[in-house]
Amino acid sequence: MRARQCDPVNGCGMLYNHSDLQCPACSTREEFSIDMGYDPAHYIYDIECYPWVFTICIYHCADKTHYEYEISYRKNQTAAFMNFLTYVMKQNVVFIGFNNVGYDYLLLHWMIDRYKRFGKIEPNDIYIESDRLISTPWKNRFDNNIWESDYYIKQIDLFKIHHFDNSQKSTSLKQIEFAMRSHDIQDLPFKPGTLLKKNEIDKLIQYNKFDVINTFKFYIESIPMIEFREELSKKYDKSFMNFNDTKIGVDITMHHLGHDLCFDKFGNKRQTPRDFIALKHVIFPYIKFNNPEFNRIKDYLSSQVIKETKGLFEELECTVDGLRYVFGLGGLHASIPGATVHSNHEYIVIDIDVTSYYPSLGIVNRISPEHLGESFYPVVEKLKNERLKYKKGTLENAAYKLAMNSGFGNSNNKYTCFYDPQYTMTITINGQLLLCVLAEWLLTIPDLKIIQCNTDGITYRCKHASLERSREIYHQWEKFTLLDLEEAIYSTMYIRDVNNYIAVYKDGKVKRKGAYDYEKEWHQNQSSLIVAKATEANLLHFKDVREFITGCSDPYDFMIFTKTTNAEVLTVGKTVLQRRSRYYVGNRGGEIKVTRPPTGVLGEYKKNNNTSKEIYNAADNTIHNPKIHTKNESVHDYRISNLEAGWKVTECNNISNFNWDNLNYEYYINETMKLINGVTE
Repeated sequence: MRARQCDPVNGCGMLYNHSDLQCPACSTREEFSIDMGYDPAHYIYDIECYPWVFTICIYHCADKTHYEYEISYRKNQTAAFMNFLTYVMKQNVVFIGFNNVGYDYLLLHWMIDRYKRFGKIEPNDIYIESDRLISTPWKNRFDNNIWESDYYIKQIDLFKIHHFDNSQKSTSLKQIEFAMRSHDIQDLPFKPGTLLKKNEIDKLIQYNKFDVINTFKFYIESIPMIEFREELSKKYDKSFMNFNDTKIGVDITMHHLGHDLCFDKFGNKRQTPRDFIALKHVIFPYIKFNNPEFNRIKDYLSSQVIKETKGLFEELECTVDGLRYVFGLGGLHASIPGATVHSNHEYIVIDIDVTSYYPSLGIVNRISPEHLGESFYPVVEKLKNERLKYKKGTLENAAYKLAMNSGFGNSNNKYTCFYDPQYTMTITINGQLLLCVLAEWLLTIPDLKIIQCNTDGITYRCKHASLERSREIYHQWEKFTLLDLEEAIYSTMYIRDVNNYIAVYKDGKVKRKGAYDYEKEWHQNQSSLIVAKATEANLLHFKDVREFITGCSDPYDFMIFTKTTNAEVLTVGKTVLQRRSRYYVGNRGGEIKVTRPPTGVLGEYKKNNNTSKEIYNAADNTIHNPKIHTKNESVHDYRISNLEAGWKVTECNNISNFNWDNLNYEYYINETMKLINGVTE
C-alpha cells in the first residue's frame, strides 16, 4: 500500500494512507496543485546547501504529496529525513532531478553513508562535502562518480538525458524555465557560501520548492524520453535511464559488435590513436574532377600530413560557378546569400539528400575504425537494414537510427571504442569531395544553378525541361557511389545564408533554420519568437508585419532571455538583476548592461603587443612606460556592454510585470524587417 507523509516542517511527519486527504494526527499537509497521474514511483527532488544549512524539497508526481526537510543550526530534521529515505528505498522509487547525478545524489549518498556510520549529520559537514563536490575541477569530475549498481535510490537525471552536460548544449534550469514560459524565473536568492539568517532560510526553502516545481514541469515534457529509455532498458536488459541519445547509440552498437571486439582482455576500450595521418591514403582513388577549383582542394588535402584533426579546414574554400564552397570537419557548406528562390512555370527547385550519408559511406566503401576491422561495417549495415523494417516513430526505428550513426559520430571521441581519427577523416573528407563531384556533374546542365550544398545534400534550381536530365545525373552518381538520394521539391526558399533560411515544400510543409526558426530545441535561445513568427507570416502569407506584431496576444513571444557569469553584473538602469533574467523592450525602463571585470589589475596600464607577459608582470604597471604599455595609455577597467543598444528594457522575471502599454513594438518590427530584408531579392 502506498503512503503519504504529513508535512514534516509544518506537520508531524507521520505516514498514513495515501487515499486520505489529511493527516489523521494533525492537519492537512500542503500540496502542489498539479496531479496528472504519473508513475507512482517517480519523485522529483532538489537540494540547496549553504554553511550550516541544508534543505531538500521532494515531490511525489502521482499523488501530489511534497516533503520538505531542513538540517540547519535552527532546525534538525535528520532523523525524520532518514526515516523517509528508509521508507522510499523499500518502495523501489526513482528520484528525478536536474543535474542530480552530478551533484544532488552524490551529496545524498554521502549523507546516507554518514548517518549509517555515526547516527547523526552535522549541517556544516554537509556544506563542506557540498562545496567539495562543486569545487571539483572539471577534469576530475569522474572521481566523484558512484556506480549505478551502488545507488541507494534509483536516479533519473533530466540534465543528462537531454545531453545538457555537453558543452555545446549546456543549459541551466533557468533557461528551461524561460523556454517553458514559466510565470516566474527565479535565481538563487543568496550568493553561494552566504551564512544565512533564520528568516532567510525560509526564503531558501521557497526557492528550493520553486525549482522542484519547474523540474516537475520539465519532467512532464521529458516523459517520452524517459519511457523510451525504460523500453530500451527492458529490451537490452541494461539501464539506459541516464544515457543521452549519443551514448544510447554507442551502447547499442557495442552490444551488436560484442564485448570482445570492443574491449581487450584487461577491459580497456580498443582504439586506434594516430601519431599522424597522411591524407593521400585517405582520399578514395575514384574521386576525380574536371573543375580546377575542386581539383585544387583535392590536391591540397592530398598533400597534407596531419597530427590532429583540428585546424585542417581553416579557411579551406573555393568558388565554383559563383558559389563559395566552405570545407570543414563538420561537413561542406555553400549557399547563395540573401535571396529568394521560387519554383514557377519555368524553373523548379530540387533538394536531394543522401540517405544516412556518413554511415552509408562507410558501409559501401568497406571502411571502419582499424581496430574493429571488417566486423564493423556489416554490423552498421545490419543496423541500417533493421531500422528500415520499422516505421518512423517506433522504438526500434529510433534506437537503430541512434546506433547506426554512433560509429562515425564517435570515431573522433577518445572515450569510446570507435576512436580512430583516420576513420573520421576518411568519412568527412570523401563525403565532402563526393558532394563536389555531384555538384560538378549537375553543373554540366547549362541552366542549372546550385542553391545550397550542406553536409549531406544539394539544393539546385533548373528549368522544367532540364529536370529529367538532372535526375539522370544524380541517379548516375548513385550508381557511381552506391549511395541513395532522396528528392524533395521546394516551392520557395528564403535564404539569408547556409544556416538561416525558410524552405517551403511543394506540399506546404515548412522547414525553418537558425534565426527563422521559432520551434527551437530546449538548449537553443528562444528569445523574441514573435520576430521569426512575423517574418514567416509576412513572407509566406503576405501578412502586414506591424499588424501581425501588434495583434499578437501572447506576452511570452516578446520575451528575451540573457545570462551572465558569477563574475559579471547585469543591470537595468541602476537596478541589479539576477544573473539569469527575462526582459522585454519597452517604452519605459532603462538600458540593460553587462559589467565584466577587467582583464588585468584594475587601474594598471595595459601592455602593448610587443611586450612579453614576463616583462609586463615584472614591471611597475601603475606608472606608464611607452616601451611596455600601450601608446594611448589605456588602463584595465571594468568592461561594460549594452545588450540592446539604443533601446530601453523592462525586467520581467515575473510575467505579472508585463505591461502591454509599455511594450515597444518598434523594436520587434525593426528586428523582423532585418530578417525579411536578409532574404528578399
